[in-house]
Amino acid sequence: INTFSKKTFSKDAEIIESSQKEISLMELIIHCMPNESKSNVRRLIIQKAVSVNGEKIEDEEKKFDLEKMDELKIKIGKKRFYEVVYKWVMWVKLI
Repeated sequence: INTFSKKTFSKDAEIIESSQKEISLMELIIHCMPNESKSNVRRLIIQKAVSVNGEKIEDEEKKFDLEKMDELKIKIGKKRFYEVVYKWVMWVKLI
């Protein structure tokens, strides 16, 4: 109830791990909601239904540097909450 009445971020947010250092808003939402079409994601952005860290974002090309950010809290609509964390991946070349 506090999530809606006091407009706080849900503690039950789904945690999404990403290995990409820099990611656009469009890619980020598609990463969170893989079953949504790009046109539907674009519509959500245009309708101001997407906020990142409490700020409404309308630019689908806006880039986020996940490596430098501690956490990225995404709210889509009224009921979908995601927390995106950067997962560092080390690639080792075997000879």
